[in-house]
Amino acid sequence: EGLALTFKAYAIQKEPFADAAAAWEIKDAQVVTNTELLQGALSEQEIAIGADFTVNTQLNTEYNMADGAVLNLAGHTLTVPHMQAIFQGKDVTIKNGTMVMDSTGSYPLFIGNGTQETTATVENMHLVGGVNAYVADVVLKDCYIDASDFLYYAVWADEGATITIESGTYISGSSGKAVSVAQKDAAVIVKGGTFNSDVSQYMADGYQMTTSTDDAGVTWYTVIPA
Repeated sequence: EGLALTFKAYAIQKEPFADAAAAWEIKDAQVVTNTELLQGALSEQEIAIGADFTVNTQLNTEYNMADGAVLNLAGHTLTVPHMQAIFQGKDVTIKNGTMVMDSTGSYPLFIGNGTQETTATVENMHLVGGVNAYVADVVLKDCYIDASDFLYYAVWADEGATITIESGTYISGSSGKAVSVAQKDAAVIVKGGTFNSDVSQYMADGYQMTTSTDDAGVTWYTVIPA
């Protein structure tokens, strides 16, 4: 007669999943809906955000994730006041959601604080503001990072950081630079993506840049394999 599908509820969340695939992806995750639950779940291998909320911790608070852990925002939005959540951990992933600022700072996502080895992949994230990495190796995939309402950069590699951009869209703040690096022991390596400023100085070997101009007169720079 037909195919019947039955889904079991593995977690309670305040808002519905976008579809069955989204529900299945976090079926084994610890679902959190506020700051206290998020901090308490950092030792878990899989953490999922179950509602939009504002991080409420002190300045320079470290969020030290377990090795190999995944933080899946599951389509939700975290509002992060300036430097109130600094993510660290070895081989960790942050994906599938949005991070925004409150009225302070320029970077909703800080990765690395120099107190724990940190290697992170940021995937399919929308940031209103930029990403700031310090003493960390970070890979950016399929992100949309828009710093246009802020002072600085979509991507900032601070001291001791290496950020590899594989794909996505990156829009500068009033600095006019979508990407920038600190003067000491920092690097950005671009292997793909589209930018509203010239990033040729950061391109990896074997890649080239194409340009296009939109209806508003903005020039876009896209990095592709040579």
